[in-house]
Amino acid sequence: MSSSVPTAFVFNVADGVPEAEERLVRESATFAVEYFRQKTGSYLTNRPRIHLDMSRTSGPLGEANGRDITLLIGNRFWPRLGRVDKIAVVCHEVFHLYQSALAGGSSSPILWLIEGAAEYASQMAVIDAGMRTKADFETRAVREVVASPQPPLAVARRSPNATEYALGALAASQLAGDRGVPPFGEYYRRLRDDAPLAAFEAAFGETRGAFEERFERWRVQHGIGAL
Repeated sequence: MSSSVPTAFVFNVADGVPEAEERLVRESATFAVEYFRQKTGSYLTNRPRIHLDMSRTSGPLGEANGRDITLLIGNRFWPRLGRVDKIAVVCHEVFHLYQSALAGGSSSPILWLIEGAAEYASQMAVIDAGMRTKADFETRAVREVVASPQPPLAVARRSPNATEYALGALAASQLAGDRGVPPFGEYYRRLRDDAPLAAFEAAFGETRGAFEERFERWRVQHGIGAL
């Protein structure tokens, strides 16, 4: 990673991807990497690839590994998303690249934090750009969790379930408080050298156990206690 070298995405665009969707993804990727550079102090520098896929009509809207992103433009739900939600999907997947790059290829063992941090970071990107308010984001996330109650955060699974993403994003929001995205960059950067629990406490100022207990109390107060 570098603090000064702009990211050069390599795009692989499938036949049939509408021109407007390709343009939106390209613009959103540039927006995302600049936003996350500001918040983490680093650019991605490994020429990450973004694949725009039309072959799958179901499943997740996006996927990411340490270097590649795949966006399922052919997913039947993609056309139902508004512009801001599409931008947020791209930001979510770009943040997954940051998670891997900042940690030097390591991965957080805290399952809720993997998707929760990415979803929170993507929402903060569109919030800070004035496309959505934080209140709107949290209201929508609470509504999703109310509709499909989730287990305690400490045992939450990592899966493509949108409600689990919402729960993780709410947890990340409570964890960050008014600090926004930077503590998550610090956490992943610390995973290069520190044990996961030590990295968590150093980045967020409380232990994982203490936070998860605090978050479960917050859930009960907001009517989304664990099932």
